[in-house]
Amino acid sequence: MGRVPGRSVAAAVAASLALAACASGERPPPGPSPFRTARRIVLVRRVQDPKAQRPRDPIDALKESLDARGYETRVVEVVPGQGGELRDLERLEESIASRLYREPGAGRVEPFGADAGAVVARLGADAVAGCHRFDPSLGVMAPPPPPTWTTPSERKRWYAAAVPPAGALSLAAADGRVAWFPWGGGAADLDAHAPANAAEAIDAVVAALAGTPGDDR
Repeated sequence: MGRVPGRSVAAAVAASLALAACASGERPPPGPSPFRTARRIVLVRRVQDPKAQRPRDPIDALKESLDARGYETRVVEVVPGQGGELRDLERLEESIASRLYREPGAGRVEPFGADAGAVVARLGADAVAGCHRFDPSLGVMAPPPPPTWTTPSERKRWYAAAVPPAGALSLAAADGRVAWFPWGGGAADLDAHAPANAAEAIDAVVAALAGTPGDDR
């Protein structure tokens, strides 16, 4: 499906959020976005070897975009096996990845609880942004294929769940709520407003920090 040139990022995030809510049968929490007042953002990079050379990644691009908009950002590298608050941060990132792997709808805002918010607060941040990659060979925990007599919308929802995204960015707020922004996969094939690549997911994160997801819903 072709993209929509020049579309409003805020409108795209709102449309993606509405699509995810319809697909899940749930609506995001009402009230203001939990990210609207965030100014101090910790960006998490999960690495196997901090000394190894690495290519430019979405965290680099997201930091540049946020820095240009006046946010206070810092990158925290998480290495497997670390202790203390970094181990708690790794657990939070793993928990987010597990949830969005099962429910990859773009723009979802979900309560993760006080423990998740405490991890953000201990880092001295208003929000934590992470990047998650998916192995396409693993697929997504999708329901069985719908029977031929199901409606077109039900078949589309199944397809969106069955074809995994290529990756996702996430935001965790200090109040314990989390949103994620996958790119690619079945959702992007079916909805022109869903992020098709990492650059569009970064735009969606920036819109979320401006207050789009969850507003007046």
